[in-house]
Amino acid sequence: TGGIHQIWERWQNIEHPLSGEIIDRCRRILVKFGFSCRTMGVFTPNHRWVACAAMAIVNEVEPDEQLVAKIDDYLSDGIDQDADGFYSEYSPMYAMLCNMCFLQVAKRLDRPELLIPVRKNLELLLSLCHPGGQVASEFSVRADTGKLGVLHALVEMGVLDRRGEYLTIAREHLDRQLRTLDERLDEAKVDGSNSFGALLGETAELMALAVLPATEVEPKAVPDNYRLRTSAFVNRQRTTIRIRRGKLSVTAVGRNDFSNLVAFRYGDAIVDGMRIMYNYYGMHGVIDETLPEEDGEIVFSGSFTEYIDGPTPERRIDHKPELHYRLGISEIGGGLALSFKAQARHKVSIQLEFAARPEGRLEIGGQTTPLLDGERHYLNGPASIVNGTDALEFGGDLVVQHRELAGGNFTKKPQMTSLIVAPRTPYEGIITIRGRNI
Repeated sequence: TGGIHQIWERWQNIEHPLSGEIIDRCRRILVKFGFSCRTMGVFTPNHRWVACAAMAIVNEVEPDEQLVAKIDDYLSDGIDQDADGFYSEYSPMYAMLCNMCFLQVAKRLDRPELLIPVRKNLELLLSLCHPGGQVASEFSVRADTGKLGVLHALVEMGVLDRRGEYLTIAREHLDRQLRTLDERLDEAKVDGSNSFGALLGETAELMALAVLPATEVEPKAVPDNYRLRTSAFVNRQRTTIRIRRGKLSVTAVGRNDFSNLVAFRYGDAIVDGMRIMYNYYGMHGVIDETLPEEDGEIVFSGSFTEYIDGPTPERRIDHKPELHYRLGISEIGGGLALSFKAQARHKVSIQLEFAARPEGRLEIGGQTTPLLDGERHYLNGPASIVNGTDALEFGGDLVVQHRELAGGNFTKKPQMTSLIVAPRTPYEGIITIRGRNI
């Protein structure tokens, strides 16, 4: 709708033999789409807000009280935003889409109150940014991969509220889009319509951004030294702890449906996730949706107990397999300390797996090897992920006591290199991860 409306609007002032036909065709498409929006039900929240924005746009082309009434009907159900500023899908990418929709309705129907959720979400966004033009998205229920998508609301609100931080985020994302354009075009040729659709969306947005008036608002640095906990609730529980210390960026996630516990990076040296698996009456993953904090540690803890009928009546009723584990993540100079303890009645194989992004190289045991998708490396001594001038160094109690393996990609990235620490119970140790410049 936005792209068709831009064509309709731009051709108003173009003198050309086909101007009238182009304008009329665009108008008929928009009116037909508006009719569909006001006569059909939309249930997913972000789809509702897209429909509201579309109807507000169509109402400018051809005013219709029924369009406005339908917008009010959707808004009367309430906006799906929690106290921290997350929308119900906990997705930075879809949040930008929702923000754009509320901005459009606010402008076109003179509803300034609809900018309240936009401001709330953008304030949260400042604490989700990684260095280098990406955002944390491990907590999302959608297929986010660290991108923001639609940037229009970010730019307009940056100008409206004189928030230079928003302009900096938008510029970094646009720079990244342009730097990777050739690579993404090649991917689109293989992937097909979905990727081309995303590229067309970017093109439409660039058209819209190009006509925004010049501003005196100067870009401003995004916060890079903070620790933030969010644990509000809308439809589903998501507890998130975000840490930024300069180039070090950490995201710990408490949720009950995904085994990725924490992601961290130092500049371009990136680990997209960590999981803990244990082979005890089948493979199981560690989760902790409440994500408590104890003495500065972010804690994932729990127990696994399974009763097995005894072979004789004399066997004690409390004789059952038990496993108890606790992972505490704390900040140390230049990085993180992962304090892990696991104990059980029997020897249990544990897998601490780090999903390194396959960019750059791995240095381990005096050897250097490229980080390649699908490969796995066992860490039985100090190791480093190196990408450009950035590095993440692994140290501490790195052991390999077994090779039992749970495979599969547990991150939202399509590619990963597995780095594995493999102890057996009882185990108690501290793994250190530090970032450094090369």
